[in-house]
Amino acid sequence: MGVPRPGSSGSLDILRRLNQAGVKYLVLGGVAAIYHGVPRAICDLDLSMWLAPDNLKRLSAAMKAMGFTPKAPVPVTGLASAQTRREWTRRKGMPVFAFEELKPPFRLVDIMITPLPSFHQVYKRRVEVRDERVTISLMSIPQLIRTKMGTGRPKDQEDIQYLRFIQSVHRRRKAS
Repeated sequence: MGVPRPGSSGSLDILRRLNQAGVKYLVLGGVAAIYHGVPRAICDLDLSMWLAPDNLKRLSAAMKAMGFTPKAPVPVTGLASAQTRREWTRRKGMPVFAFEELKPPFRLVDIMITPLPSFHQVYKRRVEVRDERVTISLMSIPQLIRTKMGTGRPKDQEDIQYLRFIQSVHRRRKAS
């Protein structure tokens, strides 16, 4: 048995649709870790978005077209407002804006509510991979490590160890 492939989780059709809709996103979390070479299981797709209203409208339309609905009864376009994001995280305890699929395979897509300090700067340093003819925008290894460092979750700490090892292997290959 090999390393689980992110595509086997059913995320490729979601990413293909987001690409077709022109949604600007970065894959982070377990799916990004796996594409970078970390052996781990995943149960959802974690995304960071460019929080411009038009991008969020394209996201909403793409998710709806695939049969996903927001888990909370609020529109994803609310992420464009810093005030709304603060309200969702502080008052409602929402760390992510979740889209759920209410039919098999019952997938979950989590959109980070707290934006990256500079989405465009992180996006410029993204890593693009192709899987079954789908181009996927991944958060770079250094940024993924920074993102996972603050969570305190054991699985993220394990991912960080693997990612640092993978990073050192890449550095050695470049040096030789």
